[in-house]
Amino acid sequence: MDENISPDEKKIEDRKAAKQWAVAWTIIYIILLPFFFYVALLSAMVFDNDRMPTWLGLWFMFMVSWLPLSMAASIYLMWSNYSRTRYRKTLFYGLLPFFIFAIIFILQTGLEKIFL
Repeated sequence: MDENISPDEKKIEDRKAAKQWAVAWTIIYIILLPFFFYVALLSAMVFDNDRMPTWLGLWFMFMVSWLPLSMAASIYLMWSNYSRTRYRKTLFYGLLPFFIFAIIFILQTGLEKIFL
């Protein structure tokens, strides 16, 4: 079935898919950005735990601030790559905040188990 599709038709399909995903992720990230921004601001509450070392608490605060920054960066990178007709990179950068969330989750869980 894909053998009968010309390269021009494939490029048009890739462009449409990339635009649909970029629009969807942009809307989702714009809606979620204020929530995750406030989560990053409230991350100082990590020091409510008396056993929390200062360096580890600051590291947790730094890691939590990655998520809203990755959302803003993702929106920019998606649309800049879309305008340059790099449709596969557009799709990759749309998922960037999910990768960052996974990294944050793994690092925080591991550090909590080791040090707390």
